[in-house]
Amino acid sequence: MNETTETGQVSKRQLSTKGAWLMRAIFVSMGLMILFMAFDLIHLDPADIHAPRWVLAVSGMMFVIAGFLIPAGQNRSKAEPGLWVQFLGLMLMGCFAAVFSWIAFGPGEREFSTSVNGFAVEGSGESFGRAIFGFFAVLVDLWLVWGVYSFLKKLIRKMLSKLGKQ
Repeated sequence: MNETTETGQVSKRQLSTKGAWLMRAIFVSMGLMILFMAFDLIHLDPADIHAPRWVLAVSGMMFVIAGFLIPAGQNRSKAEPGLWVQFLGLMLMGCFAAVFSWIAFGPGEREFSTSVNGFAVEGSGESFGRAIFGFFAVLVDLWLVWGVYSFLKKLIRKMLSKLGKQ
């Protein structure tokens, strides 16, 4: 976390190891709770669920994956993240892409509301909401494709370098 001091200098403070493990536990616990709801291990009234259960499951996975990424990012100030961290990041982006794409392009009705500074904005119906989510779904999809390409390139390069050392 960066903070600006009174003199305008930026101080860099990282989350402590205990804090990182606590945040990891909170994120993973929330994700597991959502997954339990998705798989009906925690029962929800079907009338209260406004998305397919797979969307709930993917949403739960977002929290679980984010939880695993919290400590992975510690003490890596200038080093490039390892392949495992990049893989988890791609999985997280894939989850976002799936949910955004379902909201934008999936079957069924959607309900959207928009507010600016607490005031409702007129004309924020289903078409407007789907268009906004569609725009961001396409951006996330493109980012994901670029990320997979970059990840595979690094993975292949690493594998070839290991083969060359044998």
